[in-house]
Amino acid sequence: MDTSQIIHEITDTFMQLAAIPHPSGQEQALSTHLANLLRSRGGTVEMDDHGNLRCDFPATAGLDSAPMVCIQGHSDMVYVTQPCSVHCRVQDGWLESDGRSPLGAGSLLALTAALWLLQQPFAHGPVRILLTTGGEQGMTGAQVMNPQWLNGVRYLIGTDGLQLGQLTTGASAGCCQSWSRPLTTTVTQEPCWKVTFTGFPGGHSALDLDKKQINPIRLLGMLLIQSDVKIVSLSGGSTWNVIPSEASAVITIKDPNIFTHWKSLVRTLGGWMEYEPFSGSAAIWSPIDQQAALDFLLSLPSGITARLPEHPELPACSSNIGRVDCADNKLTYHVLLRGTPQQALDRAASGCGLVADRCGFDLTYEIRYPTWEGDHENPLAQQMLRLWQTRNQTPMTTVAAHAGSELSILTKLRSELPAVSTGITIEHPHSLRERAKLADLPVYVQLLQDTLELLAQQDDRKGHPMKLISWNVNGLRACLKKGFEDVFHFFEADLFCLQETKLQADQITLDLPGYHQYWNYAEQKGYSGTAVFSKQEPLSVRYGLGISEFDTEGRLITLEFEEFYFVCCYTPNAQSELKRIDYRMTWEDALQSYLQELDKVKPVVYAGDLNVAHTEIDLKNPKRNRGNPGFSDQEREKMTQLLSSGFTDTFRHLYPDRTGAYSWWSYRFNARKNNAGWRIDYFIVSDRLVPHITGADIYPEILGSDHCPVGLSLDL
Repeated sequence: MDTSQIIHEITDTFMQLAAIPHPSGQEQALSTHLANLLRSRGGTVEMDDHGNLRCDFPATAGLDSAPMVCIQGHSDMVYVTQPCSVHCRVQDGWLESDGRSPLGAGSLLALTAALWLLQQPFAHGPVRILLTTGGEQGMTGAQVMNPQWLNGVRYLIGTDGLQLGQLTTGASAGCCQSWSRPLTTTVTQEPCWKVTFTGFPGGHSALDLDKKQINPIRLLGMLLIQSDVKIVSLSGGSTWNVIPSEASAVITIKDPNIFTHWKSLVRTLGGWMEYEPFSGSAAIWSPIDQQAALDFLLSLPSGITARLPEHPELPACSSNIGRVDCADNKLTYHVLLRGTPQQALDRAASGCGLVADRCGFDLTYEIRYPTWEGDHENPLAQQMLRLWQTRNQTPMTTVAAHAGSELSILTKLRSELPAVSTGITIEHPHSLRERAKLADLPVYVQLLQDTLELLAQQDDRKGHPMKLISWNVNGLRACLKKGFEDVFHFFEADLFCLQETKLQADQITLDLPGYHQYWNYAEQKGYSGTAVFSKQEPLSVRYGLGISEFDTEGRLITLEFEEFYFVCCYTPNAQSELKRIDYRMTWEDALQSYLQELDKVKPVVYAGDLNVAHTEIDLKNPKRNRGNPGFSDQEREKMTQLLSSGFTDTFRHLYPDRTGAYSWWSYRFNARKNNAGWRIDYFIVSDRLVPHITGADIYPEILGSDHCPVGLSLDL
């Protein structure tokens, strides 16, 4: 098939999809249409209540054991005017709208190309399509997607990309905030004027901020605060992640002749100004409200506010005032903050909060999404880079985007997944001038085909990393009522171990097909206890340390495999006022000796609730908790001794300086909500296993206990 036919068939389908209005939060009609389309093309489709879609296409005959590749995109688009059908046209080699709306091509056009490819005859393994909603407003669809929809996936390819030949392997964290203040108003009989700024280019709040584009909302605020006016209303912009192209205000003014100066200034800055008498009823804001509103607007950060020290050309933090509106005597500013790393975003959000407190604004709505801490060296990225070089004889670049990506959420759910995002070239996204380069479509399709064909040569029955999970469930019977089985099946772990099961034999029966189960119970009812569930049957199993003093509380299970020992542990708590510290120290000595003896035979993976925050960055309030159980000098020193004797803390090996990463929170004082936690759950491995670590993770989003699960991926 020639390239013109490929372009025609893909754009024809996209035009049909684009004609269905699909703004964020209103994607249901498009989702329903896509579900029917996917079914008609042989896919098995599931759609949730949010409009998220999962569709599985079977492998080519004989390739069922190839790894599953997931292609992910989002269905919504940004409308800078009222949502309407997008009428597309082809102009000089570009696909564009007729000018009444943005094109909305960023993710959906690349996804349409992928769907076209899957109807062509070529060799591929199983392919899953994930289409999430709310991508333009905080990745809300991805945040509520059933995590089991990632089960079985081995590679993840996003379709968000704005330049073909760039491979995105990381993205910034984001925070969408709405700040509101009630208004006290007084009806006025003074003549009023409506002032409107239009014609500014607007654009994507991440990609275009660095072009120092004018924000007309801020510009209008600057002129208002410098002039003798009274404000009736203030409005402008469309949504968080779009640089506004227009703003307007209804005001009274002492000297309307100043409009001449305003108009000249606006024209110089690239926009247009219109003004006309306002004929409707009008109520002016109180002087206090007006001053607070303008002070807040002009105190909010705008544009690129920080750059990465190691890459000064790249933004580290940015802020966009995307929209302002007045309704029901309330003024609201809508602000999008982006930051890399996560701490940069947190600092920016805190700064906005301080400004808001000073000006009397309250946070009325907020959506956050995390950083995608990608890896330029991940195997999927490396393979696609080589394929592109071979096919096109030019290098492909890798980038960390100062923008949002659903992959930031999906890779938190499955950290071992190699993930990239790439798409076709889009110019002027989120603006009325948005357009897509048609010549990219055959090239993009070829890249996807080359990638799927290469991955289809792998056998998924071997060679992928081993996934291990540890979770203190704080009573398994209670945790079962809070979704334990869903969490268990979501992880699809090779080894899943539990602490503090609080069970006796035969109190529950778990149906876990494909897993061997091993339990160690405490003699005391409702206390302690551990369990391990393994896909592979171990060579041997031991319960306890073999020391009667320590073996009545069900705290230890050891599984022997061909390549390593796996030790699940629930370490005794030192208790309040360190009442049990002597017992704890004796336990630590015995356990270290036990681990070292195992390590002489084969490497050890040691996992569980170890009841100690090793360093100050392992808990939120180290000074306040110094000397308390779990952060006493004695307990911390025993952990130091263990790690100095041939063992490695896997999480700290990968993330030596990461703060705010905790696995346990008190039930008191809203500790979890405020992330006032402790990292006391670990995967520790023999030093010689360190080269085999491919991931170490904490999953704070998973509830059901006062602890959250922790994970380890090993390529053995």
